[in-house]
Amino acid sequence: MNAVIDGDAARARKLLEDGADPDVVDKAGWSALHFAAKECSQDLVKMLVEAGANLELRDRHGNTPLWRATLNYKGGAEAISSLLEAGADPDAENRNGISPRAMADIVANYDKAKFFKDY
Repeated sequence: MNAVIDGDAARARKLLEDGADPDVVDKAGWSALHFAAKECSQDLVKMLVEAGANLELRDRHGNTPLWRATLNYKGGAEAISSLLEAGADPDAENRNGISPRAMADIVANYDKAKFFKDY
């Protein structure tokens, strides 16, 4: 998880190759995939997905990694697209009843909403 937080793809890859569990969570329920999604890092998202990371792990607020990627969208949809293509549920509601798709619509951001039209 710390390698992902640090953005150190080489260290994260080595740890995963050595058997690190991609689904370990911190006290807030965040996994490495939550952090990679928050940073909109396509490379780290793809690496974790390929390592078998659970796409639907929820933090203590019920947010999935896709929810985090959508919230933190910075103009490049690589993390959103990678998660959707891997099978992340765009309609998985958090504890407040807001899904990634709904959040994209709520903020009235066409750039975000357009990525959900095919899912």
